[in-house]
Amino acid sequence: MLQRFTQPSTVAPSLSRARAWRSIQRRSRSRLTYFDIRGLAENSRLILAAAGQSYEDVRLSFSFGTPGDFSTIKRPEFDAMKAAGQLDSSLGKVPLLEVDGAKIGQSKAIERFLAKELGMMGSNSVEAAQVDQLGETVRDIKDAYQKVRGLQDEEAKKAGMDKWFAEDLPNWCALAEKSLPPGPGPFLVGGKVSLADILFYTLLLAPGRFRLP
Repeated sequence: MLQRFTQPSTVAPSLSRARAWRSIQRRSRSRLTYFDIRGLAENSRLILAAAGQSYEDVRLSFSFGTPGDFSTIKRPEFDAMKAAGQLDSSLGKVPLLEVDGAKIGQSKAIERFLAKELGMMGSNSVEAAQVDQLGETVRDIKDAYQKVRGLQDEEAKKAGMDKWFAEDLPNWCALAEKSLPPGPGPFLVGGKVSLADILFYTLLLAPGRFRLP
């Protein structure tokens, strides 16, 4: 596992981040809209939480007529917003971030915007690229997992999932650790919390995470 990693909630804010928070807080409104689950908005929520940033956290309800059957899903608030054109800028989807009247869709675009605004993309352009690199590593890990999870044959899927958690995920973590830039820790890049820390936190340490054996 990534030994340098620390949980974002334990991180004290730096002066530069504090200035960034004050800058974004001067905006008239920050609102993040998503369903009442972790899903595609959790990284953005954690970025905002780690930054001590106040915002309107809009959580849309949903339910199933038949549990687990997505053809029976009911999303009244989402459907009303979509019908009214309120989600056009995000391709009729959520999450949606609204900042000072501007709308931003796509979960990764939202994460990168917040990280940049709140000082979580490193202290210079090189560190920003290193943070981005680690974010792409998380994407690669998730893509590799989905290939196994998507196997149709149940026996092959079970064998693949057993191998994933026993061998593949630990190997991915070892590769990720080798790729870390030199630094004092406990942060993955540089001397302060970054988007990379948030992404690996949600991957490996947060509720609903991948579990190492």
